[in-house]
Amino acid sequence: MSLVNKEEGVCMIKITDPMGKALLTQSFNCEDKKIILNVKGFAQGVYIVQVLKNNEWSKTQKLVINR
Repeated sequence: MSLVNKEEGVCMIKITDPMGKALLTQSFNCEDKKIILNVKGFAQGVYIVQVLKNNEWSKTQKLVINR
């Protein structure tokens, strides 16, 4: 997932399972164009990735892990 962002401050990324259970939440600098998340322990399947910017969900994307 890439972000085109001119915001400053702290953003948050959250990965949930299809039932909405949060599996990973990580803060990052909003100016970063790329962050690395460790999903090594995640089982094969479909997940939802959400990005919070300025206290609003700004982007949602599906993540498919296929090993």
